[in-house]
Amino acid sequence: MLCSRGTCLAMVFLAPIILGLFHNYCFAGGMLQVFPPELDGKLCPVARPTCLVSKTVLTVSDSFIEVKTEQVFRNDNDYSLDALFVFPLAFQGPYNVVEVLINGENGTFDILKPDEVFPLLKKITCQTEDPAPLAICGSHAVVCPGIKLGIRESKSFRITYRLPFVVSKDEILDMTVPMVGERYARNPIGEYDVLVRFKMSRSVRTSISPSNYIRIDNESVGRRIVACKERGLRAPDDFRLITTFGGPDLNLRTLFYRADESKGYFMAIVEPPVIKKSDESPLADLVMLLDCSSSIDPRDLKLAKKAVTLLIEKLRPKDRFEVISFASRQKKMFGSLVDAQPQNVSSAVKFVEASGSSGGTDLYNTILDACDTLGSRKRSTMILLVTDGKATIGKTTPEALIDMVKRYNKGKTRIFIIAMGPSPDVATLDQIARITGGAMLQAPDTKDFDISVSRWLSNIISPQVTDLAINLKGVTTEGFIPEPAPDIIGQESIAVFGRYGKEATGREPVGLKGKIGGKVRELVKKVDVPTQETSFDFIPALWAMRKMAGMLDLERTKGEGRTREAQIKRLSSKFGFTVYDISPKFAELFAGSLWKYKTTFVASDVTQSRFKRVGSMLFRYDDGRWAQLSSKTSTSIKEIKFMSEQYFDMVFNNNKIGNVLALGPEVSFMSDGVYLKVVNPSAEEIPEPTGAKD
Repeated sequence: MLCSRGTCLAMVFLAPIILGLFHNYCFAGGMLQVFPPELDGKLCPVARPTCLVSKTVLTVSDSFIEVKTEQVFRNDNDYSLDALFVFPLAFQGPYNVVEVLINGENGTFDILKPDEVFPLLKKITCQTEDPAPLAICGSHAVVCPGIKLGIRESKSFRITYRLPFVVSKDEILDMTVPMVGERYARNPIGEYDVLVRFKMSRSVRTSISPSNYIRIDNESVGRRIVACKERGLRAPDDFRLITTFGGPDLNLRTLFYRADESKGYFMAIVEPPVIKKSDESPLADLVMLLDCSSSIDPRDLKLAKKAVTLLIEKLRPKDRFEVISFASRQKKMFGSLVDAQPQNVSSAVKFVEASGSSGGTDLYNTILDACDTLGSRKRSTMILLVTDGKATIGKTTPEALIDMVKRYNKGKTRIFIIAMGPSPDVATLDQIARITGGAMLQAPDTKDFDISVSRWLSNIISPQVTDLAINLKGVTTEGFIPEPAPDIIGQESIAVFGRYGKEATGREPVGLKGKIGGKVRELVKKVDVPTQETSFDFIPALWAMRKMAGMLDLERTKGEGRTREAQIKRLSSKFGFTVYDISPKFAELFAGSLWKYKTTFVASDVTQSRFKRVGSMLFRYDDGRWAQLSSKTSTSIKEIKFMSEQYFDMVFNNNKIGNVLALGPEVSFMSDGVYLKVVNPSAEEIPEPTGAKD
């Protein structure tokens, strides 16, 4: 039955949802299908509407999740078109559809069950010879028929609905926003925004996206905004966000993934205690090192000065500090540590602003002098180094710099580094920071520079959790990456990855030990080690990325006589990773790639464009076909014709296969021990994906 908002408020009520550890909510954007007009008895070819705007706002509270999705499509054809709008609802029900607006007015719509949606998706697939719509099989859907699109006309669709929601003791929320409609539109999206608002009575702890770069703004312990914004994005991956909840204390989360009887993968997330505004960090001694060599271009030098100034202005009156600008030689502001009294702060800011660019880079002696200046062990000591890491004077090799820090940093001063420029030596700089218990930040884009750097600086001078040790007591592991676990700076959680033995099953104890304010804290809890596949299929790729980062680090700093080249190639082939040569010719590409391997949670950032992931499955594109890379072998090969009844029966009986078939008309993959090969005899030569030869 068709109804409108004015005559019928569509409701589907079931019992409230209790959030479980492996619970995955899916919230989708809509797909606008246009129908070609008939002229002189022939169907005219039409271009799919362009998605100008795709905005999704998710509001998570103690009792419900509210979803608001707005999409704007434009008809770029030279004739008017009839269209149908299909909006999949969350795969996990129940729903309370609050509003369906078309161009700001109440629209006519119907809510179809999954078995009613499937014939519609089948029809669209046959009409377009494009299997992309099959990715939304298995969901309820809002369907708006009878849409009219004039020539060059834009039309907006806005859907609002709610789901009951209760956070359970497991305290992990896994949400996905599929982008089937946006990919189906094919053209780049003008404005792409996903915004998640948390309004909780308990603490919102860790937020990680394995699909997109996100920006996190914490309004209070229970209120957080997670934002992803892109412009001109083409064929976006599904947006995914994992968020943890809990109390304010030190905590350990363990997420596992094992798809079969082989070894599994895990991610251990360590969350620091929530810092109260009344908490005071110990008084500190700080030295700030500003690279003013000619290798820093004027734009980056301006940002580097801004970073040093931001830290100076955060100092308390009884903190002591020194500022040193350096190039071929050093220029010291005070000659020794001075209190951060207003007059000293003002003088230091003027000194920084007046620093000019010239000469080479004596990084070795500058760091050495800063360590000597911070000889006292009565206070917390730290160095802020703002540089591109390209030493040109004195001892310049990575080995010499790292050895110097190990030998002469007797006060155990933490070195924090902001890497500047388009191709900083992140391998060396990150290793210097890591061995001193510090951290490195690669300078963000100018539009976010002040906010990102200010937040990072606030964290590094806040209380820390040190000497972390994680122990999966009932699980045989192959070691942790990174090892040792890094210290926690401020309120940022840290993630450690590893693999565990296939014998681990059931409920096992895990332990965590660390120092907070010099006092040892211990935590022991029991966790469920899964015996079957879980939803955290992104963990193996993240483990491989961190392992790759470690090998590339060793290759970069070891110089001649490299021995890990074969290991790097094997890991790259298994996971489809892009690896650049370490030679100076590829210095900028290598540096950027290494930093992503070390820090990002988005595997697509380091994956070759001819590879795609569908859940835990990795596909490679060759000669018009997407073929799964798998360690499994099968002597049974089953060939299925694209768009045949057998083809559609296959996806109807197993909705999860829809995501695989959506890759294209020609795809090969393993399913229940059988190698399935979908063939399209009538297909013309299909162009490779953009950048597939990279």
